[in-house]
Amino acid sequence: MAKKERTRGQKFLRFLLITFPIICIILGIVFVGALKMVERFPEPLKQGFEQYLSETTQTNASIEKIESFAFIPDVNISFKNLKLHDRSNAANISMQADHIAMQLPFWSVFFSGSNLKNIKIENMSSENGVLLPLAMDGVDLSIVEEEGPDQFGSFIKVTGLYGGQPLEAEVQIQKAEEGYKIPSDIPFSVKLGQSSLNGIIQKNIASIELKNAVFEKANQKAEAREFHLLKSGEYIINNPLSCLIIHGDSEECNQYSE
Repeated sequence: MAKKERTRGQKFLRFLLITFPIICIILGIVFVGALKMVERFPEPLKQGFEQYLSETTQTNASIEKIESFAFIPDVNISFKNLKLHDRSNAANISMQADHIAMQLPFWSVFFSGSNLKNIKIENMSSENGVLLPLAMDGVDLSIVEEEGPDQFGSFIKVTGLYGGQPLEAEVQIQKAEEGYKIPSDIPFSVKLGQSSLNGIIQKNIASIELKNAVFEKANQKAEAREFHLLKSGEYIINNPLSCLIIHGDSEECNQYSE
């Protein structure tokens, strides 16, 4: 009996140390080869993306050109002239963008990492409720490096119109060995019309909180406060950030400046 158990143990160790790594290497080679084959045929890729976007958004999606698409060593995707057309009236475009590009480390995508190398959106517009509750127009988003004296570090910056009001927003991210990392504590600022909000978004295991939030409108500035954005899987709307997203620069948000 002991001899049988020892033999089973030896077989298991042989599988774990020799056979299993060889299988993983072979599967890895096949997987990478398959991804490389996919990259060589952009037209079917474009049609696949258009079909996926059409089904998920209940529109007719069109992409003028996939400028880049790669999986290895990074997931690198770039679209030119993306449009979502209303199914009942193709002339009605519910969302469009001149250019969308994103580059992420391969393993970060498949293992839910928080690293990225690049993200850029140019001249994006959308109707109410398509991407966010209010309409967006002429929105640009990119990563910017600031070297002082007023500001230093790496930021994701957004400009354009939101709900018909001028929008300026920035989120501070961290420089990493390869690209950037979104930290667990994220300093940010938003200026929308006459309203402004500064604070820190803190990501925890079971919640997302808004720390040191200072809301200001028409020169009326509130003391720093704390709010929940997400708790036990439920989105919380009773906070100044959600108010700006849902109602824009409106009277509904005045309560947070008092």
